[in-house]
Amino acid sequence: MVLTYSYMKPRSPVREWIFRQRLFVESTLGFTMYEPWEKMIGWTILAITLALCLSSAYGIVFHLPRYITNRVNYYVLGDGQLSL
Repeated sequence: MVLTYSYMKPRSPVREWIFRQRLFVESTLGFTMYEPWEKMIGWTILAITLALCLSSAYGIVFHLPRYITNRVNYYVLGDGQLSL
């Protein structure tokens, strides 16, 4: 049994790795059975979801150390100035 793709496999090692990762995700999520327009909708939904998660994580990660420092100052030192 020969495995054939509708598109050529890339020749450079980096592009080949990206190609394999994309093929892995497509086969895991079932995108290989979709029409091209359905794949585009699926990838768009995944990209928007990832962008929203990363932007919220970015906001939390940089706000969290300041918040924790203020809470430690409040409980350990008794400093009553809390900036939430």
